[in-house]
Amino acid sequence: MARHFLVNLGSLSGSQVFITLSQLLVLPIVARYLDVAAFGDVALAMTVTVFAQLLSDAGLGRSLIRKNSFDAAEWSSVFWFLCLIGFGLGVALMLIAPLWAGLFDRPSVGPLIMALAMVPFLQSLSAVPTAVMERSKRFPVLATLRIVAAIAGFVIVVSLAMLGAGAWSLIAQQITLALVQCLGAVLLSGFRPLSPRKRLPLGDHIGFARNVLGVSLLMTAQRQIPMMMIGYAHGSAPLGQYSMSQRIQNLPLQGLAAPFARIAFVHMSAAQRDSARVADIYVRGVLLLGFVIIPPMALLAAIGETAFALLLSDTWIPAAMIFALAAPGIAIEASISHAGVLFQSMNQTGLQLRMGVERTLLRLILVAIALPFGVTAVAAALSVAALLFIPRQWQHVGRAVTLDLKAAYAALATPVAIGLLLWLAGRGLTAVTSGWATLVWAALLLLAVWAVAAVLLRQRLRDALAVFGR
Repeated sequence: MARHFLVNLGSLSGSQVFITLSQLLVLPIVARYLDVAAFGDVALAMTVTVFAQLLSDAGLGRSLIRKNSFDAAEWSSVFWFLCLIGFGLGVALMLIAPLWAGLFDRPSVGPLIMALAMVPFLQSLSAVPTAVMERSKRFPVLATLRIVAAIAGFVIVVSLAMLGAGAWSLIAQQITLALVQCLGAVLLSGFRPLSPRKRLPLGDHIGFARNVLGVSLLMTAQRQIPMMMIGYAHGSAPLGQYSMSQRIQNLPLQGLAAPFARIAFVHMSAAQRDSARVADIYVRGVLLLGFVIIPPMALLAAIGETAFALLLSDTWIPAAMIFALAAPGIAIEASISHAGVLFQSMNQTGLQLRMGVERTLLRLILVAIALPFGVTAVAAALSVAALLFIPRQWQHVGRAVTLDLKAAYAALATPVAIGLLLWLAGRGLTAVTSGWATLVWAALLLLAVWAVAAVLLRQRLRDALAVFGR
């Protein structure tokens, strides 16, 4: 059973890591053909588009997955409802585009948003077919589909960037990813909706989705509103540096935490009648995620200037400092982020929404205070907010399940200690090496520390994996 979990997690994480690594491979190429302002324009376009992308699923796909039985009429009703939602979101983006561009005095942003308007519709179209495959645990198929989409996006963005398409190369990549994943989900899921005339009331799903959607919107606001504030207060160039840093910061969340949460949700939902077991699954997940996320993030923060200069060019060295200041908060948040699916599995989305409101307010208050002092101050404020909110988050988790706080802090403290050790070693590396030698020695150091830690923690890691294999 543990092997089955590793296969599912490995396939989803592997595909997401492939996608994020392909984007990393793209960055050194695209960064040499696009100026910093172009990245800023794309970031401004995405700040409004990403909200529409969240609404495209509206949390209904996850609501369907939690049902014990499959009702074709019920799933078809959700499908047609989401199609209407996606179409409406596309129209809304077309109308908002010129207003958004005018607000930031960047006329070039308007057409970018209009082109991205098709993405929410494609995601709405694929939401139910994707949920069908998740429910039947066809994670390797989903992983393969995402890899194919990533390859197609890679080819498109590199080709267009080299042809001088500028910001449009990044926009085309987003559209390609959505289109390929949509077509694949529709064709491979086997789901064929019934006639719209046979639709059923969706009251139960709407109630579940309302809170889930509210949390998703708040989580997105935490990431996107600071970018809006930076773009408005400091312009496209500083926003471009911040955007580049954020693309790399999002690697652990997209590549590991998000697919892990999808699998943890299935296990937590199956154990929802046993509060202690759900809590145990969560705590073990903190250790696993922290072990693979925090150490490399800490090491990259230590050698960031060298890595950014070599991989992206000297133009992007300021983004390294932004990354280094934001990395502690991002790494820890990613390691404990599967608290969200814990609330959903226990049908405590109201608690999740309340927690999201509190966290958003804290982050935005600290960002507003830091904004006049520049982009690096904003990055530091985000880390401070993440660290300050850990006790409050786990207090909310303790209301949903029987959480052992001592065990939770111990699970997080171990990878944090490893990360701190690697950060110190990384700073020492930069003092005695330079260029590619720094990167090579850093990679070897990370592997060595991981290996030693895995041996020392083998029983705890084995127990954590066993929890997901029951």
